[in-house]
Amino acid sequence: MPLEHDYELEVQALSPDGRAVCRQGDRVVFVEGGLPGQRIRARLIRRKKRFAEGIRTALLAPAADAVSPACPHADVCGGCPLQEMPYERQLYWKERILRDALVRIGRQSAPPVAPILPSPSLWEYRNKMEFAFAPDPREGVRLGLRRRGSRAVTDVTGCRLLPAPAMDILAQARILARATGFPAWNAETRDDGGFWRFLVLRLPAPTPGTPPRRLVQCITSRGTEEQRRAVARMGQALLDGPWGVAGFVHDERNSRDALATGERTLLRLGRDTLTETLGGRRFIVPHNAFFQINTPAAELLCAEAADKAELRRADCLWDLYCGVGAPGLCLAEQAGRVFGLESTPEAVDLARCNAKAAGQHHCRYMAGDVRSLLPRLPSPDVVLADPPRAGLHPDVVRALLLARPRRILYISCNPATLARDVALLSAGYALRHVQPVDFFPHTPHVESLCILDNVSAANAA
Repeated sequence: MPLEHDYELEVQALSPDGRAVCRQGDRVVFVEGGLPGQRIRARLIRRKKRFAEGIRTALLAPAADAVSPACPHADVCGGCPLQEMPYERQLYWKERILRDALVRIGRQSAPPVAPILPSPSLWEYRNKMEFAFAPDPREGVRLGLRRRGSRAVTDVTGCRLLPAPAMDILAQARILARATGFPAWNAETRDDGGFWRFLVLRLPAPTPGTPPRRLVQCITSRGTEEQRRAVARMGQALLDGPWGVAGFVHDERNSRDALATGERTLLRLGRDTLTETLGGRRFIVPHNAFFQINTPAAELLCAEAADKAELRRADCLWDLYCGVGAPGLCLAEQAGRVFGLESTPEAVDLARCNAKAAGQHHCRYMAGDVRSLLPRLPSPDVVLADPPRAGLHPDVVRALLLARPRRILYISCNPATLARDVALLSAGYALRHVQPVDFFPHTPHVESLCILDNVSAANAA
């Protein structure tokens, strides 16, 4: 299979990362931009020993059940690759991706996967979105989303995943950035000469009877005083506009990577925190903290976790990777003691505030690396873990096996790392229940809650 050659392929399945799975002879080909049931033309860009990778160059025949995409950028944007698939089929494939990972990686012969819970909203469900700046040969600066299968950026004028005001904020920020004449950072070349990097919008659902309070975070490379003043003018213009922007934060990032995360905060205008509601509880969320992006779907998962935790009033609960306290605080009232661990000190401070506001005075929070903090905690009865996509560090897995809690509740957005950790934890734990929840309609991503029970405790009972 020579590279830079086009092949006609039938799409058979979806890979865990959302690529089309095809076959050419005895070789598997992963193709960016294809969906099951389609016949496509694809160009090979990479060849490995057992598989090849390619990009779709043409759609020769749609899937029999294909639907028209709702997004005006569906043909170029890589954000919602499944939107030509009926929603019921999206749910089928997500559940299958999760199940296959648990069988293949997790070594579970018959994983107890419950039917996936659909998202309460299919559009305008995101409360946060990261947009990227990029150089533009005509306009100077682009501001939008990554193109399919590339780090290149396409200007976005409409995104169905966000409420309409988001596009107005984005358009104004694009105008203001272009007017400065300062160049954008190039994620494709990791160019050190670019200034504008990312614009992050947080748009929580408004509380009834109150005006919307939206927050904008602008991430740039290290700039001159003139460039920093330009960012401040952008922030003030957005706050003064009619778009409900209540806060603006300017962060710098000097690392040569493509992460939309600030390393140093230079400017705060207005508010730098927002309030989100989850499970009837209000959470203060800072501009740079993690919070689930689909709040109604997150409420479904939290309700499931509270139901399956089976906590007792005397129990000690570990809340690992607790963020600002959610979803651990949704379980806290069932436990006697709660210990939350999070790497970000600011998030820990807000977790304490959120616990106090909820009247959960038996919760204690610590900032630092989870691995180093675990030995300082009393023995747990139940553990709630919500790690990043990379999953649990091997040291954390070993610590859990030594601590031997009665039950582990594991929340994951990555079926592959979840399955890996389930296999590692099988030395002492049995997988009892898996509840997938669709947090991300029109994408291949799936959130899930896994219940693992201590085998020795179960046998003793």
